[in-house]
Amino acid sequence: MEYKIPKYTKLCKEVLFVKSIKAKIALILILTILGLTIFFSFNIFSNNLIEDASKQEDELSNGVYAAKDIRVTMMEIRALEQQYLKDPQQSTADVIKTNLENLQNGIIDLEKDFKNSPEMLDNIHKIDFSMLKYLQDFQHLINLYEKIGYTNNSGLRKESNVAKKQVETLLNESGNKNTLNDFLFITKLENIYISTHNGTSYNELLSTSSIISSQFKDNHDLSTSYKKYENIVKNLAATIREVGQIQANFDTSAMNIANAVKEVETKAIEEKEKLSESVTKQNKQLSLILIVISVVIIIALLSISYLLMKSIQKSITTLKYGAQKIGAGDLNHRVEIYTNDEIGELTVTFNQMADNMQKTFLKVVSTAEQLNASSQHLAAISEETTAQSN
Repeated sequence: MEYKIPKYTKLCKEVLFVKSIKAKIALILILTILGLTIFFSFNIFSNNLIEDASKQEDELSNGVYAAKDIRVTMMEIRALEQQYLKDPQQSTADVIKTNLENLQNGIIDLEKDFKNSPEMLDNIHKIDFSMLKYLQDFQHLINLYEKIGYTNNSGLRKESNVAKKQVETLLNESGNKNTLNDFLFITKLENIYISTHNGTSYNELLSTSSIISSQFKDNHDLSTSYKKYENIVKNLAATIREVGQIQANFDTSAMNIANAVKEVETKAIEEKEKLSESVTKQNKQLSLILIVISVVIIIALLSISYLLMKSIQKSITTLKYGAQKIGAGDLNHRVEIYTNDEIGELTVTFNQMADNMQKTFLKVVSTAEQLNASSQHLAAISEETTAQSN
């Protein structure tokens, strides 16, 4: 006799597609391991995202600090620059050059911090370009001051002093005290002009010099020496005017650097705030997704476990009820089969046993009926025989 699985709930059919309880338990274990794998994989993925965002935030923070350092270093350089222009000294120039080298290293670090931000790199390149321009101008300024001379014993100032002494000696020999006084006045104007770079002093020096030079026409030595001195002073004046032009370039370059640094600093702070907001939003989304995944995994496992338990419980209850019915004498009762697992096989065997018991019982009943009929027939024959004997 063939027994078919009767219709059950759709969910049970979907869940209980495997044939054995062992396979169903294995399925639960596999789903549990799969759920844990998904859970931990998502955790790792989430942590990696957070770690990457944290690195980006650290890079932006480093960029902000580097930009501030550049701004502060540039302020120090400008202060030293003003000091150098007021009192040119080689030691001050060396300090400025060292600071400029440190500033260039800071710009390189800034480029590394913002290597993934094209917009930032554009501003950093502006800083770098202005910095190179500033460095070139400052090196030119150093060369000009070396040409002028840091002291009276170097550069054009030394040449001027030598020429002045020659003119002064010749004037003393000539005995022309008025001209000597005029010349000494010119040398004072020269010293004032070297110290202050004041154009008024130089203009007065030129007007006085033109008057004196006309007095040396008859004296070849004086005229030659004074001409030499005059050329040196003119060379000094041209160099000082060039210094003034470079000073204006300094202001432009420094302003460009300051503006570019401020732009980098502002954008870095804005990017950091945006990233912080993005990380916060991302963390909330990831936490929500993680909660949903956890809930889905737990519900799935509980549902499968419940359905498995329910199917086993129903099969056992049905089998128990069938055994009680058959035990009570209802040999026509058969247990319904709900699963294809071991309990389903047990139910099939149980029903086959009931079939066999029913067949055996029917045979016994048939045999008993035959025996009863035979007994009655024999009793009838016995009665006829007795009757005939009497």
